[in-house]
Amino acid sequence: MKKLLGGVAVSALLAAPAFAADLPARMPVKAAPAPVVAVYNWTGFYIGAHVGAARLDVKRTDDAGGILNNYDETGWLAGGQAGYRWQTGNFVFGLEVSGAGGKIDPSAPCPNPAFTCKTEANWLFLGGGQLGLAWNQFLIYASGGFAATKTETTSAPAFPGFNSDNNHHGWYVGGGFDIGLTPNWTLGFEYIHAEFNSKRYADPTGANIPYTIDPEIDLFRVKLNYRFGGSPVVARY
Repeated sequence: MKKLLGGVAVSALLAAPAFAADLPARMPVKAAPAPVVAVYNWTGFYIGAHVGAARLDVKRTDDAGGILNNYDETGWLAGGQAGYRWQTGNFVFGLEVSGAGGKIDPSAPCPNPAFTCKTEANWLFLGGGQLGLAWNQFLIYASGGFAATKTETTSAPAFPGFNSDNNHHGWYVGGGFDIGLTPNWTLGFEYIHAEFNSKRYADPTGANIPYTIDPEIDLFRVKLNYRFGGSPVVARY
């Protein structure tokens, strides 16, 4: 019996290497691929429209430096914009021009309280640059550049030789926050403060004392942009 068991054990040991040789080789295990992260890209040319609330502050002074009126009023402006942005890393650089029309017409009693003085601005042009930081589809930026508008001064009831208008130019600063809704559509919110050069109004009839108008405009607007072409989404591994 012992000889029989011993022979079986020896046979099993001899057969084991041959059996192992017949097994298929183990395939190497590959590492899982790195996840692909879609990163929003702000580079490209865009056009859009905006609408917002605007406030016109007016200081009217006579030639001797005395303040005749200092008044303000909130109105509205709506228009369009076009620009180009390019992104490098998290930094975004841009150029933009915009034009808007609307109605802002503050008024106050004239030096003669029998009359009401009103100054109206009905359009605004802006052109300048942007510098921002982007986190995927979110962008925050500062802006600034050239600004222009037109003011028209009137009185009620109308006073001969008082009504006149003038173009003003100056500068603006501001900042905004944009959200990428889709690879091409963005929604933005922007605040602008614009200051303009003063203009002198002289009545050719001599009935009114010459005076100057110093206007400022504060604007909060909502912007919707569409970006063309480019590669709006970049894969990051």
